Amino acid sequence: MKQIAMKLVQYHCWATEKLLNYLQRLPHSVLTLPINSVFPNIESVLVHMLAVDELWLERMKGNEHIEVEGKYGWPVKQFILAYVRFFEDLRNFVSDVEDVSAVVSYTNDKGERRSNTILEIIYHIVNDGTYYRGNISAVLHQAGYNSIATDYIHFLKENEAKS
Repeated sequence: MKQIAMKLVQYHCWATEKLLNYLQRLPHSVLTLPINSVFPNIESVLVHMLAVDELWLERMKGNEHIEVEGKYGWPVKQFILAYVRFFEDLRNFVSDVEDVSAVVSYTNDKGERRSNTILEIIYHIVNDGTYYRGNISAVLHQAGYNSIATDYIHFLKENEAKS
C-alpha cells in the first residue's frame, strides 16, 4: 500500500511540475486571462491547487488549524518554488508515515468532523490535481495555446525510460 501511495505522490509531483514549467514559458498575461469556467483565470486555479494541497497535507499531519496564505500575483516561478517545497514535504511525509491505512480525522470547511485514511487522502490529492490540471489545459486551448500531456500513463512511460 505504501508503495502505491508513493507512486501516486510521485505522479502528482511530476504532473504539476511539468505543467508549471510549461506555464513559465508562456506570457505571464496568460495566467490572468478572464475565462468562463469554475475559476476566473488560470492564476486562481493555481492558487487553489496549492492551497488545497497544503491543506490536505496538514490534515494528514494532524494539524487542525491551517492558515492559507494569499498567493495571488505570484509569477509562475514563485509557484514552482512553493510547490517544490510542498512536494518535498509531501514526499517526506509519505516516506516517513508507517501506515497509509491510518485514519486521519479533521473538520471540513462546513465544520463537520470527517475521517479518511492517509491513502484515501492521497488518492483525493492526486485526483483533485488531475481535475485542476485538466481545467488549465482546457483554458489554454480556449486561449489558443497548446497544453502538455500530464496523464498518468505518460508519467509511467517517462519514468520507465529513466529506469
